[in-house]
Amino acid sequence: MSWQIHQHINFYTDEFRPPSLPQDIRRLLVQMGVAAGVAVLAVVLLLMAEQWSGYELQQGRQQQLSLQQQIATEQLRYPPLVLDPQLQKQLSSARSTLQNSQRVLTYLSQENIGERISLTPLVAQLGDVQSDGIWLSGFSLFNRGEQVELRGYAQQAAQISPYIAALAEQPAYAGKAFRQVDLQQADGQPYLIFRLDSRQAGAADARAVAAGGQR
Repeated sequence: MSWQIHQHINFYTDEFRPPSLPQDIRRLLVQMGVAAGVAVLAVVLLLMAEQWSGYELQQGRQQQLSLQQQIATEQLRYPPLVLDPQLQKQLSSARSTLQNSQRVLTYLSQENIGERISLTPLVAQLGDVQSDGIWLSGFSLFNRGEQVELRGYAQQAAQISPYIAALAEQPAYAGKAFRQVDLQQADGQPYLIFRLDSRQAGAADARAVAAGGQR
């Protein structure tokens, strides 16, 4: 009788399986692979962008050179303009005249503003006087308002004196005496034409303001 030993070996147990990496290491390797792929893709995109930028720059330089050549060609076709000496002289003279005119205008404007300010009370206070039966038709201011002439109409001669007295109560007319008082009967009209003048009879007016403006 012979004895035979039978032995069974299970090759499917963990003992006979090939060694495997831990799960954390496998996850790390996967992440590293993805990062490497993204980096490679980024490098490729950067290279493509650089090539495209270089192409655009080259195209721009070519266009610039083409435009410069066109400009040079046009400049050769048309000679440079030369100012005529006579016209240049006239232009200089016109500029000088314009500058002088501007100086005169500025001076006159400043002078007129000062005069208007000083004459404003004389004009404004004419409307503050109670003038029943009196109508002003115009006035003149002489010597920067030192002398005054009033012209108008009156229903009766007796109304002139109260009007002069009321006018003298105004601050701008205080101290002004009317040395000339002329009354005339209007032709075919029931009213009188009067003129009141603070100047001496026969005095010349070197500078006047008529109807609110200087004459």
